[in-house]
Amino acid sequence: MMSTITLRIMNRAAAPAPPTSPSPSSSPLSLLLLLSSLACSTSAFSRPAVTFLPGFQGPIPFHLETGYVGVGESEGVQLFYYFLKSNRNPKQDPLILWLTGGHGCSALSALLFEIGPLRFRMEEYNGTLPTLVLNPDSWTKVSSIIFLDLPALTGFSYTTLPVAPQ
Repeated sequence: MMSTITLRIMNRAAAPAPPTSPSPSSSPLSLLLLLSSLACSTSAFSRPAVTFLPGFQGPIPFHLETGYVGVGESEGVQLFYYFLKSNRNPKQDPLILWLTGGHGCSALSALLFEIGPLRFRMEEYNGTLPTLVLNPDSWTKVSSIIFLDLPALTGFSYTTLPVAPQ
């Protein structure tokens, strides 16, 4: 039996419509295909890019988009993503879907501590915002990456359903 997934990209500030019926479970393959179409289609799903981040001096020198992917017929599960285009050749370079940990482990940790284009400057805390610096070993030099907060209730992902689909 094939699960139904409805894709709707939302601005972080927009509120989702209340669910009208329970959302069916969605297969990981279907979700991957929808996220891939998000990354590959620049005209249909073009989102405003993030250009400034607190703690980083000046505009960020890479393409970053964030948003939500609605899952299920009612889109009662909203998965938060960070999409970073390859710095080299986004149309030719591979697309990586990065799923981090699980409950309590946001994809933000991979973006800032593992393979993303930014890192924290390691310095003694002085009461201000941490300083972000470029990661010279970022995988975005050779690939585009979708960092996904999965499952629901991880990172910025959420659900309006009484029980999130597994």
